[in-house]
Amino acid sequence: MAWGKPQTGTGFTPTEDKPDTSGKPARTSNPKKKPRKAAQGLYDALTFIEPATNDLIEYQEYVRLSNRWAVAFDGQLAMGYPIEEELSLCPHLKRLKTAIDKAGATISIAATDNGRLSVAGEKLRAVVPCLPPERYPPVMPDQNIAVLTGAINDGFQHVTALAKDEADRIVEASILLRANTMVGTNGSLILEYWHGIDLPPGLAIPQRAAKAIAKSPKACIGFGFDWGRSATFYFEGGAWLKTQLYDEPWPEIDGILNVECFNYAPLPDGFFDGLAAIEKFSEDKTCHFADDKLRSTYASAMNDSAQELVYGATYDIPGLVGKHAFSTDLLKLAKPAMANVDYVTHDDRAVFYNLDANLRGVLMKKVAA
Repeated sequence: MAWGKPQTGTGFTPTEDKPDTSGKPARTSNPKKKPRKAAQGLYDALTFIEPATNDLIEYQEYVRLSNRWAVAFDGQLAMGYPIEEELSLCPHLKRLKTAIDKAGATISIAATDNGRLSVAGEKLRAVVPCLPPERYPPVMPDQNIAVLTGAINDGFQHVTALAKDEADRIVEASILLRANTMVGTNGSLILEYWHGIDLPPGLAIPQRAAKAIAKSPKACIGFGFDWGRSATFYFEGGAWLKTQLYDEPWPEIDGILNVECFNYAPLPDGFFDGLAAIEKFSEDKTCHFADDKLRSTYASAMNDSAQELVYGATYDIPGLVGKHAFSTDLLKLAKPAMANVDYVTHDDRAVFYNLDANLRGVLMKKVAA
């Protein structure tokens, strides 16, 4: 089941005529390739799993190399990548990356007798410190039980910008992954992306994990999970990412997304050009819709004991309907989903969708100063 065109008065409801996106071309890395390094495969592996490292606890700066795998784990996020090297030790990830990067066209990597890693290149010779293997927590991915596509990567790219890892509320610190869609929100803007894959309901994916998936040049191909505890995403080429799940459930959100709307219409031509032109003139990052014009707030002034808005810039946009105000920053985040918008039906929000981008959303209005 997939989304179809919203019907008047029903919001964005599923129908059977939404194009299947599962056949999208595989994601590819930047075509501008850099010169290949010696030990390029190991370097690529370290780069891929680096998001699962930090410097909060000693072991979290290191990587486990074992059984031709490179695995990093920071207590919440774990990532694994297959490698060719037959090594069995836990080197410092960033120092090993630096050594490979500076080694030159040839390189030799070997474990030393005292448990360190020796890296020798054309000019560079370095010893990389290693953590005793028994001090590195073991971690394994969840069993791969479902097929994914690159639509998962694409969806996270669209909605992850709304989440913050340090947010106080689960809904603002995670992405809701569920059957057919994923949802992100920052409390004022909510975006839903249609990925079209049958997945378990209510998986609260931490922002860090979602961001790592969004940035990956490798498409997702498989999925596994431990209910209420963890989820694992498998990538083309064998790599994987495992994340803990937030156990606090998301509130019901379909009532926000499926509101009645009677005035959907394409945004007038040049709307985002106008927004780019006026946003730097707004002191409070607010833009105001006037009839056939877009305006930015400059300051507040008193006139005959009544507050009057003073506008820093005005841009002509024929067809725009007046007396609405929005955050300029949130409008820019919502841009990919705003092919068709209804900002008239509801006093407190705009509702919008873009069938071609598999996106829909809701943006709360601002009260004019």
